[in-house]
Amino acid sequence: MKFASPYLLNLLWGLIPVLGIMAYGILKRKKILARFAGTNMIASLVPGFDPQKRWIKTSLIIISFGFAIVALSVPQWGYRWEKTNQKGVDIMIALDCSKSMLAQDIKPNRLERAKREIIDLLRMMKSDRAGLVAFSGRAILQCPLTLDHEAFNIFLKVLEPGYLPVGGTNLDHAIKEAYN
Repeated sequence: MKFASPYLLNLLWGLIPVLGIMAYGILKRKKILARFAGTNMIASLVPGFDPQKRWIKTSLIIISFGFAIVALSVPQWGYRWEKTNQKGVDIMIALDCSKSMLAQDIKPNRLERAKREIIDLLRMMKSDRAGLVAFSGRAILQCPLTLDHEAFNIFLKVLEPGYLPVGGTNLDHAIKEAYN
């Protein structure tokens, strides 16, 4: 069980002094009545008088205040399902896997740099789906649109220049495959 306002439970400590004050009042009243008249005399003066009723009343008051404090702290049990709608975009990434991506004009090479940029892009995406198309002379759908970015990373890491059997750079076929 948890509480929505657990700090209110500290008020339960305040019931201890209240109990002490009420007990002091009951004992003081009993002492005053004992000086006024004996116990047999009080029973005849006030019919139905019972000092135990005051203790029961005090106990019930303290217990009711305790329950009120617990109720004010809003106890919560279980869980509640809440349906949320997230809006995102679908992003298809086409990655060139031809041998020209091994050029080292960008460190370490173009392909590794492109993979790092794609991973950075994935880190910024929250509720967006991403898909991956690998292409060289032909294009293949490497990873369909998914919210699972870890699975996307697995598909991304295996891409190498020799991954696709046909050489070249067929950008037209990559765009069509990404669109499909």
